[in-house]
Amino acid sequence: MEIRDHPLEIGTHFAEMRIKIDPPWFRVLTGFLKSATMLRVRSDLGGLNLETQELIAELKKSIEEIPALKEIEEGFQNPHIKAWKTKVADLLGQGGTTCRDPLEIIKKMRSQMGSTQFVVRHSFLNQFDALERSIKQTIHTIEVFGRPEEKDILPHWGKPKSQQRALGNLMVGAEEVATDNISIHEVLDCLVSLCEDSDDLSSEMRTKVITHLNAILDDDMLQPFLTRKLDVLLGHWPEFQNK
Repeated sequence: MEIRDHPLEIGTHFAEMRIKIDPPWFRVLTGFLKSATMLRVRSDLGGLNLETQELIAELKKSIEEIPALKEIEEGFQNPHIKAWKTKVADLLGQGGTTCRDPLEIIKKMRSQMGSTQFVVRHSFLNQFDALERSIKQTIHTIEVFGRPEEKDILPHWGKPKSQQRALGNLMVGAEEVATDNISIHEVLDCLVSLCEDSDDLSSEMRTKVITHLNAILDDDMLQPFLTRKLDVLLGHWPEFQNK
């Protein structure tokens, strides 16, 4: 990967990052909360109020529609996809703070301009994948913890750090890709692929690195964080942290 013509610039645009982690103490705490709230959170969602149950049902219906939408070659310009996005955005907007992450993702979903059909199609599918992961995580969070609007029991996931973003495009071979169209999940996928192809790692080292990377990539709790974009990631470059 090389950078040509469009050097990356660390700007001063606001970027909020909420880091979700899953250390052992958090897993223990989650297990305790699940047990302590069994009367409120049941498999039939009977402990949640009607509005929240309807929200979960509608979100699950929205996820079920995604595979068919991804088959539409026209992409985001298709009227059916536009209508679906509007419907889901309205639904997420009514869902309160718990739905903030998927709402942010769906608002940013757009076609990759000025690129080949392959890049446009790849970006289209990746954006739907990111949205699907985020909605699923939101549903899981609501089913376990409820919504803050019902009872404020959600943990605080962390505080914003850098207020900077990287601006510019990357040239990957002959393809130009904007930094705000590349997710952290995709960056780690690339790192896995590099580890698999690299001669600089022994077999044991390669297995160790890939195992750790896959554990991060497959962790449901981390998916909202992994949907953050490369421009936000590069905004945390240590050299610029105190500038």
